[in-house]
Amino acid sequence: MGLFIIFASAECNLLASMAYDHYTATCHPLLSHITMSRVCCLLMIAGCYFGGLVNMVSLTTSITQLSFCQPCVLPHFFGGFTLITSIVVILVAYMSVLMTILGIPSASGKEKAFSMCDSHMTAVDLYYGTTICI
Repeated sequence: MGLFIIFASAECNLLASMAYDHYTATCHPLLSHITMSRVCCLLMIAGCYFGGLVNMVSLTTSITQLSFCQPCVLPHFFGGFTLITSIVVILVAYMSVLMTILGIPSASGKEKAFSMCDSHMTAVDLYYGTTICI
């Protein structure tokens, strides 16, 4: 269960990090290489997995404190917090990307900018669509 929580939380955080990367590449293309340097990317990846680890420790610690001899409500706060914050980051990033793309005058430029985000939006839709349904 611990590994599942770590990797599921890290996936939420990684999708949010990728949305931020798309935001910097689309909205600030000249600063993208500075903002998203190799060190910054490695720190973001480490932060995603560290956030997953913190989420796992908090959830498993909370679960081990429960008495299973009576009906209990499981603490879903930490998992919900990770899910909601990553969804908010993704929505804010892609709203900014959408506003920037709509400001591009040429149709080919708009198409190129939209095609850059297609695969990530598909992954976000599949991951969060199934997570929300569950």
